[in-house]
Order: sequence, then structure tokens, then C-alpha cells
Amino acid sequence: MCLRFLTGIYGDGFAPYLHVLLNSIDEVYGSDAKVYIYHDNLCDETIKEINRKSPQAIMRHFPMRVERKYQYGSILAKWQLIAHERQFLTKGVNDLSDGPLVILNSDMLFLRKIDKFLPEDNDFDIAFTYKTEKDEALKWPINCGLMIIDNSVRVRKFFNYWQEVTDDILINGLSLGDEYWGGIQQASFGRIIQERNSQAYREGFVCRDCKLVGIPCKYLNETRRTQNLSDSYVLHYKSLWRHCLPQCEYSEYVTPQNASTMMGLWQGHLERWNAR
Repeated sequence: MCLRFLTGIYGDGFAPYLHVLLNSIDEVYGSDAKVYIYHDNLCDETIKEINRKSPQAIMRHFPMRVERKYQYGSILAKWQLIAHERQFLTKGVNDLSDGPLVILNSDMLFLRKIDKFLPEDNDFDIAFTYKTEKDEALKWPINCGLMIIDNSVRVRKFFNYWQEVTDDILINGLSLGDEYWGGIQQASFGRIIQERNSQAYREGFVCRDCKLVGIPCKYLNETRRTQNLSDSYVLHYKSLWRHCLPQCEYSEYVTPQNASTMMGLWQGHLERWNAR
């Protein structure tokens, strides 16, 4: 089976993260993968490099709809970028045919195949990742950095509604309770599902005609700086890593003591990509 992946990227500044993601998928899946990349504001050289080095990548330009601009670096500017990058993923879900699809941020790295989590062996329409007691920032229980869907008409309807809710939060601000979910993607997703019980995540629940299940972040969305990756299938280099990558320099929070393994993996994939 050829597993399909869907991601999005806006701007050349995130290209090194995408290069690492593509290199890791290629090393884990080889020709058994197709990676659909919806993008905007990439220069021709970046697109040509990806097309040349990554035969599994399928580039699709999609101009983002941006209603208003905020000062760069502000929380609203960050939320605007994240919210509008959801448009890439919503567009991809609507474009692509029925069946399994892995939807993920471009700042991730694959360690091994995730086939055991796919819908063929599990009963769900949409799988997301959630935090367990050993994770950081437990007041924000979910992370939408990686999702697995069994694409269908009802799943497309869910994602289209999710885009509407995300746009509403961006334009009108948070409602009471939204802030307890985290960033704008989690806030909009949380507003839809209205479920914070980890037991419900494990067992699955129905929302807007779709069956949703949760998978612990430590398996498919490891965001912690940790040296123990024995349970991990996919790593997520978000938040505090922004001060360290792509130059691969440590910081006050990302140190050799807590993150040398993850740093080495990321740097190794970037070096192998550049050597292609």
C-alpha cells in the first residue's frame, strides 16, 4: 500500500523543516509513500529542489486567503499564519480521494512506520493526538500537529466546518473556554469536540457524524525534549525548537542534556537531504 501524507508550507523560511520531514519519510517508507505539499510564497529554487530530490513529493500551489495583516512576531500574526495554513490542509482533504491520509505539520520527523495506527486496523474516521500525565502543559490536552483520517464525505464536512470555526476565532477572537485548548488550531478543534476526557479519547466518541479517537502524543507527536525515544514513531520540532533550528544550536531550554538525541536526528536528516 502506498501511504498518503498531506502537509502545507508557507514561505521559504520553513523549507529546512520540510526537507527533514521529506527525508525522514523517504528513509522510512521509500517508494511506498506520496507526500502532497500544498504551498504558497515559495521561490522557484525551493520548489525545484524538492521536485529534484524527493520523487514522492507532489507540490500543489494554493494561494492562501489572508484577510488582514498583523505586526510580525505578535500572537495574532502567529495565529493568522497557523489559521491560514489550515487552508492548505482543508484544501488537500477536499482534493484527495477517499481512504487513509496522514495530515501533519511540516516540522516533524519520522522514526519508523506508523502502519499499526492506520484506520485499516482501527475503527475511526479521525485520529488525533492527546497528552498523558507525563506530557507538558496538560491544561491543553490535545495537539493537532498530526492526524490520521479515513477520508470520506463526512470527514470532508468535518474539516470544512473546522476551517469555518478557525476563521471565526481569528476574526472574532476566543470565546469563553476556548483558551483552555491552547493555540488556535486546538482552540477551534476543542470548540467542536467539547471533550476533555482522556478515557473518551482512548475509547473513541462521535462528533459531527465522525468517530474520533485519540492516540497518545508520545507515539505520533512527541513534542517534549527527551532522550528516550523508545515509544516514539514521529517527532515534532515545535515551539522552543524555533530558537535552535535550522542552525542546530542549543538554547536555554533545548540543551545537550535534554535534547541531544533529537537534535542529532534532525541535523542528520538535514545533512543527508543536502547531500542528495
